[in-house]
Amino acid sequence: MLEENIITKEKELSEQVILIGCGGHQTHPKCAYEVEIEVYGMQCTVPILVIPGQKDELILGSNVIKYLMHEMKGSNDYWRVTAQNCDMSEFPDTFQFS
Repeated sequence: MLEENIITKEKELSEQVILIGCGGHQTHPKCAYEVEIEVYGMQCTVPILVIPGQKDELILGSNVIKYLMHEMKGSNDYWRVTAQNCDMSEFPDTFQFS
C-alpha cells in the first residue's frame, strides 16, 4: 500500500491499543494509518492498524461494520436483499446477508 501511495503518512497512536483475538490472544499494533476505503459502495475513512505477524490482508473492525450497517439500512437494496429468500447460486454476493 505504501508503494502504491494508497497510504502515505503514519498516524500517531495516541493511546495504548490492545487487540484481543480468538482465544483471548492479545497483540499491539506496530503503527496505524488513516485510509479512505470503499466497502459495498460506501466511502469511509478508517484507521488501518499494522499488526506484526497478521496473515489476513484486511480485517474490518466492529467500528467499521457498525457504521456500514447503519448506512446500509437507509438503502432499499439492503432491505430487498435481507427480506427475500435467495438462491445463493444465482446471487453469490448476497451470501453474506443470509
